[in-house]
Amino acid sequence: MAAELNPGEFMIGTVATIAGVVILIGVVVPIMRPRGIDGLMRDAKRTGDLSPLAAMLAAAPEKTQADKIDQTCIKLWNSYEREATARLLVEIAPQSDAPIVQYWIKQVLEIEPEIAAQVFTVGFMEEQFRPDVASKCGRCGCG
Repeated sequence: MAAELNPGEFMIGTVATIAGVVILIGVVVPIMRPRGIDGLMRDAKRTGDLSPLAAMLAAAPEKTQADKIDQTCIKLWNSYEREATARLLVEIAPQSDAPIVQYWIKQVLEIEPEIAAQVFTVGFMEEQFRPDVASKCGRCGCG
């Protein structure tokens, strides 16, 4: 015959099981879910590798891609990660036709010319920079 549990033992077992499940979810879910922009930005700042962040931005749906690129550049720029912003643009420009990329290239050129000279090669500028698009773009879009 099966041993019977008294109500106190049953309650302790139930609470322990629930606590175990909560802890397991707390550990496994963050590992399993895709990294968000903020997590990828932290990784990029720590490692210097912007490739995963650029890949995520390039893979964003067309409807949201420009906004994601803009928000990422704003966060990097405002935290004075200006070189990282420029390097991200070098990685994302060949993968995105979003005019906001042109706006940000122009920003780097105008506000941080030393960084632009170090990061933007002649080949990059010839192949990726479209001054006609950049001149029409601002924070509120492109006209």
